[in-house]
Amino acid sequence: MEPLPVDSSVPQGSILGPLLFSTYVNHLPSVFKYCQSESYVDDTKLHISFSVQDWVNTILDIDDDLLRIRNWCFDNYLLLNLDKTKLMIYGSRQLLSKLPDVRLSLMGNELLPAKLVKDLGITFDSNLTFSDHILKTVSSCVSSLAQISRVEHVFDKNTLIIIINALVFSKLFYCSSV
Repeated sequence: MEPLPVDSSVPQGSILGPLLFSTYVNHLPSVFKYCQSESYVDDTKLHISFSVQDWVNTILDIDDDLLRIRNWCFDNYLLLNLDKTKLMIYGSRQLLSKLPDVRLSLMGNELLPAKLVKDLGITFDSNLTFSDHILKTVSSCVSSLAQISRVEHVFDKNTLIIIINALVFSKLFYCSSV
């Protein structure tokens, strides 16, 4: 089946937009040869597990899959947001110290391993300690509680409970399994 030219697009915010977008990118996971993929709306993550000894072959495999996604985007008239494209390598401090300088390239942009990445409101570090995420969450909750304490005399107890649930506990319970 030959691709047909795209003469128009779907207006952003339309009712059919999400369905058409999902249909449009439905076969994206089949593009990858080596990496596993995970998508949430228009955000796709590639995963690959490797041993420190096999890092050279793994980098070649990831490069190949990055080339595949670049070509797929070109073929489907989609743009990659290179500013949001990150490389993250997870592992223990000991294992990560054994890895040499890892560098990937995508469309002329060099991808260097990030120390922290934020994904759906969770801050991940390369050792998966979540210390930065915990620090930011606690700081945000303390700030909210300080603001609430300034105006607590204005509200009755039930309203204060609702406000605290909305502004504090919602942050604590979000991804609480992390």
